[in-house]
Amino acid sequence: MKKIILSLIGALILLVMALPAGLPAVMGQAGLNQTATNETATNQTATDESSLVDESVSDVSGCVPCGGGNNRTGTGSSTFGTNGESDGDMGLLETTSNGWPRCQSGCTAHDASITRIWLVANPACTPGTPTSAELWATFDINRSQGVCCVVSVVDIYIDGNLLQADYVTNIGDLVPGGTTYDIKITEITWPCGSVLTLSNIYAQWDPKTGQPCPTCTEDCTLYGVPSKCYYDPGPYEVAAPLIANFEFQNVCYCNNTQFTDTTTGGVEPYTYSWDLGHAGATSTDPNPTYKYPAGTYNVTLTVTDHEGTIDSQSYDVTVYPLPTADAGPDKEIYEGDSVQIGGNSTASGGTPPYTYNWTPTTGLDDATIANPTASPTSTTTYTVTVTDSKGCTDEDSMTVTV
Repeated sequence: MKKIILSLIGALILLVMALPAGLPAVMGQAGLNQTATNETATNQTATDESSLVDESVSDVSGCVPCGGGNNRTGTGSSTFGTNGESDGDMGLLETTSNGWPRCQSGCTAHDASITRIWLVANPACTPGTPTSAELWATFDINRSQGVCCVVSVVDIYIDGNLLQADYVTNIGDLVPGGTTYDIKITEITWPCGSVLTLSNIYAQWDPKTGQPCPTCTEDCTLYGVPSKCYYDPGPYEVAAPLIANFEFQNVCYCNNTQFTDTTTGGVEPYTYSWDLGHAGATSTDPNPTYKYPAGTYNVTLTVTDHEGTIDSQSYDVTVYPLPTADAGPDKEIYEGDSVQIGGNSTASGGTPPYTYNWTPTTGLDDATIANPTASPTSTTTYTVTVTDSKGCTDEDSMTVTV
């Protein structure tokens, strides 16, 4: 996995993701060396129920009490707009008019760093299906005395689409004493296989001194000089489990089926093994093509990433049979006469119902029916194109001699 090294506040960024958890834990990693004391970070529930971020109470590992027994619970607030009203379907969050939560600019502090960020979820999840997942991070606090009243603000994107802007998490006090932690930041609802990114990453904190950390407030009071902050425009992609997946379109017989790899997560580069589901056909190309007979075939893509992790995905691929067009036999008429054209069954096979298109339209009473009446003034060859309900076509011709 690609390491993401950010300034702590970068980590705080992730903590930004510490959107409260209420979903059941998924594949929580055992045996992680968490020497920090767990402290609860509470985020107020936003009114946008469609949010993919679970906004109930979350246990943020690694938030430890400051010296002097000053155990506290940090709170995270999410408000919609400056007046608490919703700004739209995406539930976008805005900073308030007094400068909160981005209280500072010109951020250059390096009191902490995140060395790894990853998502833990069931790799057997169905691509695109909402899945319970955990966001974890490995981070170091470089300031020996720690930091107080940490606040992170971040924009969250799913597959490049903005989910929430300026999401605020009040993390509280971090006093790790130079220790490295693997910490579960939050639990979220993750669309399986989607790409989670963070941008406009901002964090601010009050440097820990020899005194106990102050009481945290949701305004800029604590964040004047010598308070510190971090900012990075990003975006940063969160490492996720390997999810094999591919796209294709069902086609009509005589056309190639094109497969397109859409695998995400894991560690690139990938290697591919396709079972194309017909006559032992296989491929190791990322995006193979194959011409099938009409029918339905089970196709499986197995992907192995750079670290040897394996995941597979299967879909049924259908190749539709073609319809058969019958323009009927050739006809002869006298000038000024008319005749019905088309076969006894102008269309058959394929997948009914059918549509018809006769060309040219000259001399026809209706060019969109199975058996039009033709009254040409000169010898004319008519062609009928039949299209079935799956978009598959066939054509046939006949001649009316005058």
